[in-house]
Amino acid sequence: MSSRAKTVFAASILALSLGLGCKAKPDTSSGAQTAATSTAVSSALAKDSGPLKSCAECESASACSELKDPCQKFKGDEAKQCEAVKECVQRTGCGQADHTFTSCYCGELGTAKCLEAPLSGNGATAGACRDVIAASYGALKNNTELLTRFIETEYPGGAALARLNCLKLNCQRECSFDKKGPALAGPAAPK
Repeated sequence: MSSRAKTVFAASILALSLGLGCKAKPDTSSGAQTAATSTAVSSALAKDSGPLKSCAECESASACSELKDPCQKFKGDEAKQCEAVKECVQRTGCGQADHTFTSCYCGELGTAKCLEAPLSGNGATAGACRDVIAASYGALKNNTELLTRFIETEYPGGAALARLNCLKLNCQRECSFDKKGPALAGPAAPK
């Protein structure tokens, strides 16, 4: 893997961990990263105090409101792909509790092994939503390409995963991401 590809991938993983995927147009300055970290910490502290809101109420009151209904901006097959990613992640619970959403694609493979794995055949990734996630990013050359696009909202899968990632970071209890099973279905769960 080239050093540029490693840098882009590292930045994408950092964005996932800092919750930068929750902003419509993240600022990449170091001040914005510090602010994003501070916001994520503040959100985490706020989640543990006060009355429990519904998932929808929490989403509306957080930066995640910018990502609400992520599949509506797509048409035809792309809209179906976005919905399929959302549905699979919620149904399987592959991003619940201590699991990251990348495990929905990579399965039990660590990041380095996932990047090196072939797209298909022996040794390929085996996450619970691998096929629907892969289909939602168009033609891919390798897993590095997919993982660097993972929460990019211009891709159907990226739009769905950016919203779910934001909800997990900002509304973990309210949207039941703190549980080991799938997020609760119904109006209080992410759509």
